[in-house]
Amino acid sequence: MNLYWEYAGNDPVAKVGNLVFRLHQSYTILKRRGYNDEECLVYQLQVRKKENISFKDLGYVFYMGSFVSRSNEKSVDFHYWDDISEVVNKAEEILEVLDFI
Repeated sequence: MNLYWEYAGNDPVAKVGNLVFRLHQSYTILKRRGYNDEECLVYQLQVRKKENISFKDLGYVFYMGSFVSRSNEKSVDFHYWDDISEVVNKAEEILEVLDFI
């Protein structure tokens, strides 16, 4: 199922029935041994009911960046994501497997 995603601020958001999904954008510092620390863009997959105010984190985090030679055990599929459209597609796949859509 392809959801219709639109931006609310910096966050891609999609609605299905009484549920709202968002990929919440934030930044984190990556500690790299032997190198300078780097700031990394991350998206967290979250859900809420339309009538609620706060989102619940589903535990899926997408680390963005072109660190091709490195993997990240905290990121979905253990790698860095290059494009938000790839993140949206994977988020939809996750939501489908979890029976949200």
